[in-house]
Amino acid sequence: MSRVSQEIALLDTSMEKVEVGEKVNIITNHSCYTNNAVNVLIGHRNRRVTNIIPIDAKEDIDIEKRLLSISILKRK
Repeated sequence: MSRVSQEIALLDTSMEKVEVGEKVNIITNHSCYTNNAVNVLIGHRNRRVTNIIPIDAKEDIDIEKRLLSISILKRK
């Protein structure tokens, strides 16, 4: 991305061509949107979950059950 603001990001495709219909993955990093879009924040290092932070203002959820359902955390 060449420029980012709270609501808008400009993608620079001069280095790599992006075709119409091609999927791109954009990970939002602005705290207002991120915290409102998810129930938990997951910290990780070297592909391992190191911290799980529930978002207090969101609905109660079973974090372990949710993570198991999306295969992020495995039972020992």
